[in-house]
Amino acid sequence: MSMISEQLRKLKVIPVIAIDNAEDIVHLGKVLVENGMPAAEITFRSDAAIEAIRLLRESQPNMLIGAGTVLNRE
Repeated sequence: MSMISEQLRKLKVIPVIAIDNAEDIVHLGKVLVENGMPAAEITFRSDAAIEAIRLLRESQPNMLIGAGTVLNRE
């Protein structure tokens, strides 16, 4: 089993974040990590997603960050 799989198994819950203002992710990421939630998925439902991921990676380098959006069942 990979290291990432092991970390995800321990978490049990992953916050899914849709964000409109990329800068808001810095504070949110800090609060998540401080409260034992070192992972998040950023959805691609807004134009801020790519910048939010960059800022989160920069501010919380040890956080597990997922990205994407499910658009349909297929």
